[in-house]
Amino acid sequence: MNLVTDDVTWAVNGRLGDYPTFGLKRGKTGVGEFFAYVGANENFSDFSPQRFFSDADRVFVEGHAAYTVNSTGKNVDTDFLHVFTVTGGRISGFVEHFDTFQVVEAGR
Repeated sequence: MNLVTDDVTWAVNGRLGDYPTFGLKRGKTGVGEFFAYVGANENFSDFSPQRFFSDADRVFVEGHAAYTVNSTGKNVDTDFLHVFTVTGGRISGFVEHFDTFQVVEAGR
């Protein structure tokens, strides 16, 4: 949590209500809630950042993730794009893009 600003915005592509991690979270509390949910409800077999690009205050990370949703036993296997905004050496913004349909289906 020391790597995020107090007013960080943390957004996961997808409609709020379709899956618990989707939507916008704010501040360290919101980021903490995001990671608490992921840690308690998703069992990762792969999380592989593969390529990194930067432009001004943004860092773009392409990668792959595979995990099981604990409550359903269903798997997710998707590529992702993470976009970080960095201010003063700390993360002030984050947006995650991935196959939201697959995640919603795995959560059902």
